[in-house]
Amino acid sequence: MEMADTKRFKESVNENGELKKMLADEMLKNRVWEESLKKVVSASVKKPLVSSLVESGHCSVRRACRYLSLSRLSGHYRERGGDGKKKLIEHIIALSQRYPRYGYCRIRALLMREE
Repeated sequence: MEMADTKRFKESVNENGELKKMLADEMLKNRVWEESLKKVVSASVKKPLVSSLVESGHCSVRRACRYLSLSRLSGHYRERGGDGKKKLIEHIIALSQRYPRYGYCRIRALLMREE
């Protein structure tokens, strides 16, 4: 073999490796889409799907988020302190039912006085 032939051979081997990686990536992406099977739009629906893909061992969190068009930060985000917010919402609803003619400004004033 001549020098030019070996150079072309090495280039074709490198190109073949890149093509194999691209093919494997696309096959994994297709598997992810087949597993979801429905149109996934909101982040609240995508987060459980990401965790199920990772737990089943199909791909990493980073790849699952990329395939589902979800940022990695929102994929890892866990809500905290939801109880206080729920209690506040229930209290606002109770006040609005007790005083149906009050608007949001007056109900907020009532809440501020109670604290």
